[in-house]
Amino acid sequence: MTHWKGAWFLAKHEIRRSGWCHLLSLAFIGYVLLFTSPSLANELSGDSDRYSSWLIDFLYMSMLPVLGFIMSRSSMGYWRTDTYSQKLAAWRTMPIHPRQIILGRILQVGVTLAATHLLFFAAQYAWISTVGPDPGIGEFILHGLFWLCYSMIMSTFYIAWETGHSGKIYFIFCCVIVAVMLVLVGSLGLMGIGSVSMMSMHLIERGLVFILPLMLAAAIFAVVVGTRIMTTRLQSRNYLN
Repeated sequence: MTHWKGAWFLAKHEIRRSGWCHLLSLAFIGYVLLFTSPSLANELSGDSDRYSSWLIDFLYMSMLPVLGFIMSRSSMGYWRTDTYSQKLAAWRTMPIHPRQIILGRILQVGVTLAATHLLFFAAQYAWISTVGPDPGIGEFILHGLFWLCYSMIMSTFYIAWETGHSGKIYFIFCCVIVAVMLVLVGSLGLMGIGSVSMMSMHLIERGLVFILPLMLAAAIFAVVVGTRIMTTRLQSRNYLN
């Protein structure tokens, strides 16, 4: 079995066994929609303040990447049980190449990201075009693709820490990332740079779509380089702590 075939088998297996946990992801999408869509509609209509811009940027930057990770009881217990390290340890005793494990996780997250982002941005466009100015479906699709690439880049970092470290270290990493994003968004706002989420949309509206190939290239680079690093790490890491 080739690496890609084995990886796709693992990805399908993990997606299928998630079962009802997909409903939790849908609920999480609804939560992010509830807090971002009204603020984004106000931004497009010019009736907003700096705090709504901060809210949109923070939720986009911190929450969109995690839409690729299916929520479950075990994933919420990384700190206590570290079930994912136990799963990796079990897989390493089987005739499964580490590269297949990493590619399988990336495929699983990538497929889930594509599906959840499609649902999220379709629902957000419907919401905004109903209660506020229509941003234009073409521009909004490109806006969604921009953030899908961003989410894939960030998800690769999450996968690297998830597969390369214990559950406790991974949990701490996630908390640090959220704190860094909060500080970053606040700093950009205080410096008057403006909303990052709106900046991407405005660039696309002005025809500066070159940012999309750049983001796509960055996402591909992150996945290719990340796969090599994660494969090496998976072969040498300690699964006991």
